[in-house]
Amino acid sequence: MTLRELGDRMGVSRPTIYAYASGALKMSRRRLLQAAELTGKSIDYFLPRGVGDLDPKSVVSQNFRLIDALLAPPDAQNAVEVAKETLEATKDNETPGVRAEVLLKLGVSLTGTGDYVTAIRHLESAYNSFLADEDKPRQASCLQTLGFCYLGLGQTDRAKDCFEGAKSVQTPELAWRPEVALAGLAERIGDFTEAEERLSGLLDDPFVKGASLTYVRANFASVVCARGRWKSGLAQTETALASAYATKTTDQVAELLIQSALALTHLGRLDEATMMIVRAKDVTFSLQDEARATFSEAVAAGVLLAFGDERAAREAISAAMSRAIGGQYRRSESFCLQLMTELALKRQDFEGALDTSVQLRSHASAHHFVVAEAFGYLYECQARSGLGQANKSREALVEARSISARVGPGRLQALVLGREALQHMTAGELEPAASKAAASLAQAQDNGLLLDLIGLSEEFEQFDWKSTQIQGHLGYNEGEDRERAMAGVQHGADFKKFLVITSPGESSSQGEAL
Repeated sequence: MTLRELGDRMGVSRPTIYAYASGALKMSRRRLLQAAELTGKSIDYFLPRGVGDLDPKSVVSQNFRLIDALLAPPDAQNAVEVAKETLEATKDNETPGVRAEVLLKLGVSLTGTGDYVTAIRHLESAYNSFLADEDKPRQASCLQTLGFCYLGLGQTDRAKDCFEGAKSVQTPELAWRPEVALAGLAERIGDFTEAEERLSGLLDDPFVKGASLTYVRANFASVVCARGRWKSGLAQTETALASAYATKTTDQVAELLIQSALALTHLGRLDEATMMIVRAKDVTFSLQDEARATFSEAVAAGVLLAFGDERAAREAISAAMSRAIGGQYRRSESFCLQLMTELALKRQDFEGALDTSVQLRSHASAHHFVVAEAFGYLYECQARSGLGQANKSREALVEARSISARVGPGRLQALVLGREALQHMTAGELEPAASKAAASLAQAQDNGLLLDLIGLSEEFEQFDWKSTQIQGHLGYNEGEDRERAMAGVQHGADFKKFLVITSPGESSSQGEAL
């Protein structure tokens, strides 16, 4: 009977059975009896032995399997501990090649915990060893992970060098990996056309299939959503999610569930968004994926804000932000700053909105979140307008418009056009106001942004837009869209309670602590 078969029959996960086998996790008395009964061996057979009782090479080999098991599905922190112990065991009795392999696995594990600085040190040491041995596949692995570390630290130029280096030495069957990484980098810094072109090429490659194709589809969906094309993005996300389930690509299942919840929120389908983010929270908790778990909490706060529950949203945003700062999860920090600004604007707290909008664009600029930076400028424009700072409001809008031109048609551009329309209305310039308002509403409608359609039309109404030339430019059924959007909020209200229940770890039925 294999370890995996034994784990299945005992009802424990693959990482757990490997941890039992290696001695990294102590078996309870009940588990010892269960294993003995299933295998026909005595309990003594399963009692742990010290490392000194085993051949060192056997320990290293066994621990390699354990580290891999702990990383799929991810349990990065435990993988780090095992890798550190294995590294210590290789000091005097292993070849440099084996030690380099341990350093690589330790670097990968540390990357999973977000400790990029320490990971870089170990990965560079491993890379130098593989370079000396002319081991190109492992050079590629080191460079690929180094790229993600530098990207996590906001050093995009060094990240690009690493991904390009990985591409130059990667084997043909794995050439998709650095290509996907370069596409992700292009999306991050706002080169959306390049990102889509790289991914489209991989989608058309007949040799990219299975889990590899899942990653390509997931990244393509991410690019579409990042551009604010949420209706199309949801369709792409659903395709990628089906692929992730089929290939058991658990990290992408978690990522795509969160992305689906975001898309559904923007589309005004709040009941579905609620159920999707609850599923995402459960999956990220089960995977012990702290970074995505934090992001799922932030997105849940965004759903509460869409419901109009400002008190619950404020508490949820605060909790997610604290968790994000503690873990240095930059994406979640940026998203929480965006939600904090939106909440302040809803409450017409323009001073507070100005403060958080400036924080948002500064944070986004430092970490190369181009779309978030544009929203920072857009919200700053709105806040300064509310404070009567017309000139500075226009200056902020110029910056937002510049970035939105790079992003292209989508939610950002719809809101920028709407803000431009309002500035023209304030100045009494009805013809350009009408043109910008019509373009704004058309973009929102094309992308299914029902909540934004309501928000934009309500802002235009304050200028008695129905009695101006704007009416002749409108190309959507305002009454029908408003009814659909409000129905989404009202119907979703029955589901909102699921967003404020305790997390899975705090429930009354926690199961056995392994």
